[in-house]
Amino acid sequence: MIPRVHRRRLFLLTLLLGACWTGLAVRLVQVQLGGNKAYASRLERQSKLRLELPARRGNILDRKGHILALDLEGFSYYTFAPAEDPDRTARLFSKVGDFPYSVLLSKLRSKGFVWLARGLGEKEAMAVRRWGLPGVREYKEFRRVYPMGKVAGQVLGYTDVDGKGIEGAELAFDGYLRGRPGWALRRRDGRGGWIPEDLPMRPPRDGANVVLTLDVEVQAILEEELKAAVERHRARSGMGIVMVPRTGEVLALASVPGFDPNRPGDYPMWTRKNRVITDIYEPGSTFKIVTAAAALEEKIISPEDSVFCEEGAFMVSGRRFRDAHPYGWLTFREVVELSSNIGTIKVAERLGKDMLYRYARTFGFGAETGIDLPGEVKGILRPPSAWSGRSLASIAVGQEVSVTAIQMACAYAAVANGGMLMRPQIVLEVKGAGGKVLKMMKPEPVRRVVSEETARKLVEFLEGVVERGTGREARIPGVRVAGKTGTAQRPLEGGGGYAPGEFVASFVGFLPAEDPELLCLVVVDTPRKGGHYGGQVAAPVFRRVVERVLSLPGHPFSERVQEMLRRTPE
Repeated sequence: MIPRVHRRRLFLLTLLLGACWTGLAVRLVQVQLGGNKAYASRLERQSKLRLELPARRGNILDRKGHILALDLEGFSYYTFAPAEDPDRTARLFSKVGDFPYSVLLSKLRSKGFVWLARGLGEKEAMAVRRWGLPGVREYKEFRRVYPMGKVAGQVLGYTDVDGKGIEGAELAFDGYLRGRPGWALRRRDGRGGWIPEDLPMRPPRDGANVVLTLDVEVQAILEEELKAAVERHRARSGMGIVMVPRTGEVLALASVPGFDPNRPGDYPMWTRKNRVITDIYEPGSTFKIVTAAAALEEKIISPEDSVFCEEGAFMVSGRRFRDAHPYGWLTFREVVELSSNIGTIKVAERLGKDMLYRYARTFGFGAETGIDLPGEVKGILRPPSAWSGRSLASIAVGQEVSVTAIQMACAYAAVANGGMLMRPQIVLEVKGAGGKVLKMMKPEPVRRVVSEETARKLVEFLEGVVERGTGREARIPGVRVAGKTGTAQRPLEGGGGYAPGEFVASFVGFLPAEDPELLCLVVVDTPRKGGHYGGQVAAPVFRRVVERVLSLPGHPFSERVQEMLRRTPE
């Protein structure tokens, strides 16, 4: 017989078990009859996944349809930390991805989502699959590729790993290029596999294509010749522009050293900048076009009037200005052709500071040109109220003023095309799906800077510079070339005077002078070998660039020039 104490304990245990089973039964009835909708909803949320469908970024093309930037399918890899084998995973992915071993290892030992590599190509992806790393997942997305490598790198810019424009045209036209991602709903079964069924989705909308005014052949020529000049003269850097003065279309825009937008992280930050629009320099004698234009337009002087050039030295407010060679009496035409500082200063004194400043502003200096690229600066042109006693003389010859290369090119384009300042154009059109034109760019006049008559006289002056003056190294047989040399001292970093023995050599010219079709500007910063004058250093680069462009088979600009030469009598 079971003792009473044990019977009591058994009764309590039975009562407790009965209560538990009764509770479970009640809860089961509640789930089956009353809570099925809530649990069905929870099951729906846990088994269904919203997947993002990436949009393909639009292409960037040159004016002839050559692809400069495009999206290719890439493969990205991720895992959830802590990883099963963090050391091996970090070591292998540090060889193919963007993250160093130490960074990956630290992330893999923590908690949460970890990107291992982004945008790998098919070859790298096949290697990752062979590794068979536990917990590593593959995700398809697009990667940005620049098939021309360094060519036009600073104009194109680049994107980040998420396909967002960071610099250059990629940033300026990101709204057109990036498109709109889509999404799709998928359902997993209890084992994690996908259930084949039709669920709602929104397909991605690919980005539009952007067609630039650049000609990749001209761009490559300009970059090659600039690089050769920098190496030949052991210079710090070089910049160049080729454009159509009549329309403002930019055919080439370059600065060297350059960078490869496929690997932007491998290059210093300063090489990734589009220095043609972001960096300023003192122009020297190329700025004399402003003084000459103002004097002719205001009829202060005529081309054959004489100016005494003081035999090479002239004092202004305690500062001695000199010419490269001593001159006595020169006509105004000769003052420009021979680039006399003293002659230019004497003409500027007749103009006065207010008029010189007004014409400098009219030519676009001290203001952005409006080119459709990010980072453009205004340069430095102080108002007359901030000038010292010798500022008029200094600014007249291109000192105490700083410009961008694109500003100088546009100013000379205005002289070449008959007196109209044009907004520089870098984009021809934007095309959407099916080739539909979303935006068409047209030549955009800004304002008239001088009359056609004054522009013609200036072109004659600039022809004389090339034929008889400081720009003779820019001559091209059979073609009338007009242009101007510039040699300026390089300001010290941070201001406070000029660096001894350091100069900026430049040349800007256009052709054919009678009906200009091409304009080319060349700037070489701090040449240390083979001379430092613009006529010695920059003018030969101009000549080689233009000769190579004119020799391109079937090129529309070379064909037009050759046709003009055929019509010219012997």
